[in-house]
Amino acid sequence: MESGKIDDSVICDLRKRLLTELETLLPPPIVLPERRLEHLAETAITAQIDSCLYHNSLDDVSLYEDHCCGRDQIPTETVQVLEDGKLILKHTLGSHQNPVSFVAWSPDDTKLLTCGNMEVLKLWDVETGSCKHTFGDQGFTVSSCAWFPDSKQLVCGSSDPEKGIFMWDCDGKEIKSWKGTRMPKVLDLAVTPDGENLISVLSEKEILILNMGTNAERVILEKHPITSLTVSRDSKFFLVNLNSQEIHLWDVAGKLEKPFKYTGHKQNKYVIRSCFGGLYGSFIASGSENSQIYIWNRRNSTPIEVLRGHSMTVNCVSWNPKRHQMLASASDDHTIRIWGPSKSSKI
Repeated sequence: MESGKIDDSVICDLRKRLLTELETLLPPPIVLPERRLEHLAETAITAQIDSCLYHNSLDDVSLYEDHCCGRDQIPTETVQVLEDGKLILKHTLGSHQNPVSFVAWSPDDTKLLTCGNMEVLKLWDVETGSCKHTFGDQGFTVSSCAWFPDSKQLVCGSSDPEKGIFMWDCDGKEIKSWKGTRMPKVLDLAVTPDGENLISVLSEKEILILNMGTNAERVILEKHPITSLTVSRDSKFFLVNLNSQEIHLWDVAGKLEKPFKYTGHKQNKYVIRSCFGGLYGSFIASGSENSQIYIWNRRNSTPIEVLRGHSMTVNCVSWNPKRHQMLASASDDHTIRIWGPSKSSKI
């Protein structure tokens, strides 16, 4: 650097330092805080996305125009019907003595758990169709089961209060159990995808959240019987279907004092299962006893879409976790329907 001259980078640093000192001395609105305009732009974009009932895309949102997605962003039209006899049979898993009432795929898609009505729990190899292990005995009475995220450990609950909840590895080694007089019958259970919490539905109206690391417990009491339980993929929220024709959303951490409620579907006699779906789990879908499927934006308690096509009770729905515009539904009419966006439903 020549004598008497100041380097440009030094001048730039001095200016930044001066601006920083001025910001501390001159409060808003005389001087805008650092990155304030960027924050305002991000807030405006977020507000537009939050107000869009059908937003289900990773496409950029621009401030140059108002943002609004159409119905074509979510599944609203049947694109395929899977009926008896039209599928290619790969394996028949036939060693249960009673009807199978619950199945659970392992997170790595290589194994399958099945439990029958008043029966044992079985672990199957998906590729070969062979039974790798049978858990419990004929009097175990398994009601539900779930996998931990590593696909190496599993948990199941019993409708027999004396049996409670058991945690095993895939070879049948018992890792942990929760049983005894204080453990009522288990109707449904789930493990959060991060593996940190075990959530169980006990004695119809009670929800038990157990932290697997700290053993801390939290209990939520519902006023009406619960028929099913579903956890969000980000492990932060879960849904319970009630026979009072409501679906309740709770947070796992316990910040919500009251649940967010979704209504519109029909349910008072049968087990109906709901699910999260879409980009970032922004939507909720559920079957219904009136043969229809209901879709809610997670921020709205009333449905944004009602899908018609089944002829009997729709008892289970599943939103594709990778293809955010695809939904599957299963019904008592012996069909599975695959739903996709309607090409003629632009708004």
